[in-house]
Amino acid sequence: MAVVDQRANQFIEDKDSRVKVGISLPFSNKTRGDGYFDSSKTTLDAVKNNIKMLLNTDKGERVFQPNLGISVKEFLFQPMDEDIRIQIENSIVEALELWMPFVELLDIQMVESGNQLNVQLKFNISKSANYLSNSDDAETVNLTFNRE
Repeated sequence: MAVVDQRANQFIEDKDSRVKVGISLPFSNKTRGDGYFDSSKTTLDAVKNNIKMLLNTDKGERVFQPNLGISVKEFLFQPMDEDIRIQIENSIVEALELWMPFVELLDIQMVESGNQLNVQLKFNISKSANYLSNSDDAETVNLTFNRE
């Protein structure tokens, strides 16, 4: 049975640099002796990797998790007008609210260039339900979606 963490500050403070938080994606082989795959060293790096993987996953792609991800590819081959941008933004917001509720999304920027759609997300990691974010501490994740 799962144990619910009742502490006020449930998030890991990355104080020990020897402890790895997750696996960095995409997978890569390391030559150093810390393990076979490259690992993310901080909680923030792990959250950024998780956001990238969530938004690069198409809905229905994961077995037993049909609602995981967003289907951005269905929008990429349509003319990029304001309605399509709003639909992509809504898909991103819904996915993050469902799968990563601790991520507080502050801003979404989209730039179309040639065969690519570049998306920049600005976010904070909320520390508690009553936490008020400071946009000066915001982190960013950059994603590129290609029309293939």
